[in-house]
Amino acid sequence: MNEPSLHPELSISSPSMGVVELKVENWNILGCSVGRKIKQSAIDLVIVLLFTFSCFELRENKSHLYLLLWICLAFLYIYNKSTQVLHESIFVVPRHGIQLETHRGLKFSLIPAFPLRTKRRFIPLTSVRDIVINEGFRRWDVRYYLCIIRDTGSEVVLEVAFENLLPHLPILECVHQHIHKILSQASTPTQD
Repeated sequence: MNEPSLHPELSISSPSMGVVELKVENWNILGCSVGRKIKQSAIDLVIVLLFTFSCFELRENKSHLYLLLWICLAFLYIYNKSTQVLHESIFVVPRHGIQLETHRGLKFSLIPAFPLRTKRRFIPLTSVRDIVINEGFRRWDVRYYLCIIRDTGSEVVLEVAFENLLPHLPILECVHQHIHKILSQASTPTQD
């Protein structure tokens, strides 16, 4: 079985009795490498310096064009930062269902992530047919994704877990095995 300790972007926790959270962090924005941290810090520094320069130009030239330009650029920059996926989670609630979560928020370099929005989808266990690792093609690339096959009564729907991050196959295998283990333990009756 794949161990979660082999995949640092994956964490498994149990926030309350019986509930298990399988969380995949977005390492593209969390800056897991020194080079990435330096690059993001440099971009943030350049933007601050350009904003400062435009403020001095506005003061000397009294041109509101610089101010308007920088307000627009600052708005776009903050919007871009605030819509980034920080992490995605699967909460397995035995005997009840599975909840998929996507957390979006702000992440500037050298500052902890600040979550702003969370999107949640709950899938009742009675409608879950199976949980599989599927593969899709994107140009010349094969992408693996974890999906929950559920029956809505009139049709069969694929609910994709980690749809924004699309972690690598070893992480998906580890998550898949943990979910099946948790659900199989919950379905077996306990003897007193």
